[in-house]
Amino acid sequence: MNISSVTLSNFKGIKDKVTIDIKPITVFIGPNSSGKSSILHAIATLSQTIKIVNNTKPLVLDDDQASVHLGRFIDVIHTKKYTDSIGLGLNIDHAKIRKVDIKKNSKGKDEAHETIIDGPINFYMDFKCVKISQEIFINNGEFNFGNDKYAINKTKDGYALINSDVGINQNIFFTDSFLTDLSGVFNPSMKNPFQLIPFIENMNNLRTALKDIRYLGPFRQPPQRNYRTMGSNPIEVGSMGEHTVSLLSNELMQTRTRDHITQIKQWLIKLGLAKGVDVNRVTKTDMFNIDMQLFDDEVFSIANLGYGLSQILPVLTQCSYANNNSTLLFEQPEIHLHPLAAEHLSEVFVDIHKNRNVTSIIETHSDKLVSGFIRAIREKKLDLENFAFYRVNRKNKKTQFERIEIINESGDIDIYGNNWRKDFSEQI
Repeated sequence: MNISSVTLSNFKGIKDKVTIDIKPITVFIGPNSSGKSSILHAIATLSQTIKIVNNTKPLVLDDDQASVHLGRFIDVIHTKKYTDSIGLGLNIDHAKIRKVDIKKNSKGKDEAHETIIDGPINFYMDFKCVKISQEIFINNGEFNFGNDKYAINKTKDGYALINSDVGINQNIFFTDSFLTDLSGVFNPSMKNPFQLIPFIENMNNLRTALKDIRYLGPFRQPPQRNYRTMGSNPIEVGSMGEHTVSLLSNELMQTRTRDHITQIKQWLIKLGLAKGVDVNRVTKTDMFNIDMQLFDDEVFSIANLGYGLSQILPVLTQCSYANNNSTLLFEQPEIHLHPLAAEHLSEVFVDIHKNRNVTSIIETHSDKLVSGFIRAIREKKLDLENFAFYRVNRKNKKTQFERIEIINESGDIDIYGNNWRKDFSEQI
């Protein structure tokens, strides 16, 4: 399930409610501290709320297990007022929606009739905070599953789930943690509990989509001579790429194939960075090292090479391990790369979009990376409708987004009337 839009309000630099369309490859450019990362942080915040084990909070802004560390509620809310709320929401284009209707059979008894439809999920919630305890709670929310529209309103006893079309209008939830825990959904006093099945199943669809989001930040683990894995079994590289070697070493030790290492090697060649990569166990310990073979066939430990290889390895590993239909969030994936390598990095994101329908949301300071995507569109390797390009600026004390339109005139792809490269020259 792929994200098709993100909605934010009063979040970090963003003041007014704004909805940003998300395409399979979505790129944000702009000066430092303009708010480029706000979209990524909002998505990562919702994702970590679902992914953190045993979490009962309705929204996790910071935690030892968090991917992004945003601080307290008052640090994140744009207005800096506890009386105001933060709004966050997502739209997912396609999800399987099960509907159950109760109809009378020939004997006059109720029977459940089930239908499966494919439709969108739209989710938006307002979060507030108690000043003294710093406890975040849900103020209200909207959930739309296909044509079914639900409102969630806070009451003194819990939350009222309202869907007038199917006659739901009563307290259903009793804690703020229903995003992560649906065990309290059924209310035994309901006349027809089957009415809640579409809501429950699509809440699970939403949770599945949020769990399948991976974030990699701009500050990555420096190169090491030996990496201690300690028997870990991660499913993503981590926000600083700290689990990269564990993923690769587990493939080495637990499988006979080397599909991911082979794929990363091919990408390194495409980027012009190295001819090969090897993961080696240090005797019988839980230590591993990474060796890179350069194009002159010399082999070096990654610790003896420039920073670029150690910083791009988590990016390529994250891309290789991405599940079908998942969403990847990258802050400056090109950091420490030569400009030509940054341009070819675009081909990696195009690869995973075309082969596994992976969505990549990227904030970057590299005009070469952007040029690579535009070249891919011109060469018909990337469809124009699958690329979104945004300029981000801070004006009047708030973050503003401008969609940069790429035009196709009789097969000629160009950006008319928009000198986007000037954004990069102004930053230098």
